[in-house]
Amino acid sequence: MIDNKFKGKTVLITGADGFIGSYLTEEFFKKEAKVIAVVHSRYLKNLDSLKDKIDIIYQDLTRKEAVYELARFKPDYIFHLAGFIKSDSYENPTEILETNVMGTINVIEAASKIPNLKRIFYFSSGEVYGECVNADENHNLNTNSIYATSKLTSERILQVYGHKKNIPITIIRLFNTYGPKKVDNAIFFFIEAASKDNDIIINGDGEQVRSFIYIDDLIDACLIIFSKEDSINKIINIGGEGCVKIKDLAQKIKELCNSKSNIIFRNADPGLKSFYSDNTLLKSYGFNPKVDLDNGLLKTIEWVKSKV
Repeated sequence: MIDNKFKGKTVLITGADGFIGSYLTEEFFKKEAKVIAVVHSRYLKNLDSLKDKIDIIYQDLTRKEAVYELARFKPDYIFHLAGFIKSDSYENPTEILETNVMGTINVIEAASKIPNLKRIFYFSSGEVYGECVNADENHNLNTNSIYATSKLTSERILQVYGHKKNIPITIIRLFNTYGPKKVDNAIFFFIEAASKDNDIIINGDGEQVRSFIYIDDLIDACLIIFSKEDSINKIINIGGEGCVKIKDLAQKIKELCNSKSNIIFRNADPGLKSFYSDNTLLKSYGFNPKVDLDNGLLKTIEWVKSKV
C-alpha cells in the first residue's frame, strides 16, 4: 500500500513551496512521512499552514553547501521539483541554466552521499518534446526554449550520474497541470479576467491545442508511480485526457463564470501549436483520472473567485 510505503520514512522535497511541491508536501504529511521541505525564499506562498509541523530548510540549491545540507538529513526518498520555470524567457538564460542544471547537479551529488537512498524522483517537463501530438516517452526530443533545454540537460545528468553511482531514478515529464494555487497559466488568467468581466486575452488565433490535468489527478498519478518498483529508471509522462483548443477553453471558462467578457485575440507568440501526451505507460500502472475538465474548472473558478 502507498500509505505503508512512506509512513515513517524521511522524504526530502525541493521546490516544496511551489504549486505541485506544496500539494506533495501536504500529501506526505498526511501519510505520516517525515517531511523535509526545501525552499528558496523565506516568504512562504503555499506552506504557511504546515510551517510549524514539518522541517523547512531555506537553501539555494545552486550553492555548493547545498550538497552537504541535503545529505545530512539522510532521506529515504528525494523529490526534486525546484527550478526556474519561465519557459518563454530568453532574457535570463544564465539564471535558468544555473538554477535548473546546477541545482540538479548538487541534488544528485547530495544523493551520492546518502548510503541508503531508495530513489530520486525528478520532475521534468513535456516541453522536452517540443511541439507534439500524443507524445509517448519514445517521442523525438526537440527542445525549443532555454527552459526545455535545461530540463533535458538535467535529465541526462541524472541518468549518467545515477548509472555510475547506482542511484535509482525516476523521471516524470509533466504536461499542463491546473487547479487551486496555480497562478501562472492560461486557465488562471482566463478565470481571473472572466470573474471581473474583463477582456480574456489569447495570444495568436486560439487554435493551439492543449490537454490539462487537474492537480488532484496529478498527485494521484504521482503516488501510483512512487509506489511502483518497476518505475525505477523509467521516464513517465503525466498529462491530461483529451485535448482542447485554447479559444474553446476561453469560451468554456467564460460560460462557467457567467461572464460578460469579450475574448480578444492578440498578435503575439502563441507558443507551441500542439502540446499533449500519450499516457499509455502511466495507465499501465493503474492510473485513471477522476476529475474531468468541466469539474476541474469549476473547482478552480471557486478558488480564484475567493482570491480576486
